[in-house]
Amino acid sequence: MKFYSYDYVLSQIGQQNGIMVGFGIVLSAVTVFLLSRHTMIKKGIKFRELVMISALALFSYAFGQHHDLSKQSSF
Repeated sequence: MKFYSYDYVLSQIGQQNGIMVGFGIVLSAVTVFLLSRHTMIKKGIKFRELVMISALALFSYAFGQHHDLSKQSSF
């Protein structure tokens, strides 16, 4: 059985949080880009569907982050 130091665990959590923040920023940028393309090209159905998929992914990402934070604060 392996035991890790508290500092090591905190550094791993910090690294993962940085990756998740980067993922959220990229996902937000993609959503804004697709939304702008959809508003420019009203005929295109594919952009509307991509906006919906991207918005749902962004919503689930935000809900997951909120759920993780509420779970951490309950200790």
